[in-house]
Amino acid sequence: MKRIKLRYSKIVSLTLILILFLTGCGNSSSTTGAGNGNTGSEAESLTIKLAGMTPTGHPLTVGAEKFKELVEEKSGGRIKVELYPNLQLGAIREQTEQVQLGTIHMTQTLLSTVTSFNAETLQVFEYPFLWPNNEDKIWEVLSGEAGTKALDHLEAVKFKGFGFWAGGFKSMTSKGDPILTPSDLSGKNMRVIPSEILIKTYETYGANPVPIEFAELYNALQQGVVDAQENPLETISSNKLYEVQDHLSITEHGYQFYMIVANLDWFNGLSPEFQQIIMESEEESRIYARDLTQEMSDTRIKEFPELGLEVHTLSEEQRNEFVELSLPLHEEFSNTPEKKELLDIIYKELGIQ
Repeated sequence: MKRIKLRYSKIVSLTLILILFLTGCGNSSSTTGAGNGNTGSEAESLTIKLAGMTPTGHPLTVGAEKFKELVEEKSGGRIKVELYPNLQLGAIREQTEQVQLGTIHMTQTLLSTVTSFNAETLQVFEYPFLWPNNEDKIWEVLSGEAGTKALDHLEAVKFKGFGFWAGGFKSMTSKGDPILTPSDLSGKNMRVIPSEILIKTYETYGANPVPIEFAELYNALQQGVVDAQENPLETISSNKLYEVQDHLSITEHGYQFYMIVANLDWFNGLSPEFQQIIMESEEESRIYARDLTQEMSDTRIKEFPELGLEVHTLSEEQRNEFVELSLPLHEEFSNTPEKKELLDIIYKELGIQ
């Protein structure tokens, strides 16, 4: 009987030791997947997958590299950032969709792409000839009520938006003849981002807008599928579009905004400390990339003629022809109360009656 009691006592003791060991192992927290929360303890760690669309050396890619540097530094190495630039994880829309679904944590994407995920209110930022040729004024407006309202709309579609990244003013390139007035676009196949606003805009100008994913743009121009396209100067340069186009028209008809967006549930599941590190790092890297974009745009305009791209600056009369066709579209596009409210806010801050 005594032997049975001793054996029972040993079994109980071993069981208690095992329970304590397993409990101790469970106290360490490691957060690696989208949607996982964390405890905020010193042992907490996190790996972020950040997808991108631009190649090495582009201001957006450099900005993403800065984000990685800042996050890892501010977190003391507890957060690691894995960068996947140049569409490594799929086309722009595919990467954005993966963030919405939670299979990628964050992506650097086009505002135009985000609007296609039931975030139509942000289309207001794409209206033709809405923004003045003054980047400081643009960022002033977006740092206020207009920017806050736009970012709030993203949360309804499972995105956490942080701010608006600079792509630069858009200009048009073409093969054969330059684009100086809307009549020059008549009958031309114009490549556009898959965007309702851009399609309607170029139809108004008399062109035949053709939605083509960015990854296919160079080949589409080279093979004559489209005759012309619109993009900021840095995008034209970094993707060597000057090799398959003859003319660059400085139209500045719109501003190309990018965003870093995160999966909302994943971000909300992070500790307040980690959320703050990510938000601070995103803002600092966004401003860093913005300054770089402005510097590089000035350089590109001087380089293009040497690369075989003839540069044309529109006269005031030529520009006004585009403006007259564009302004009525603002009201037409603002077909919801939310869009109308956002447009009114922007108009007020820009001093437009």
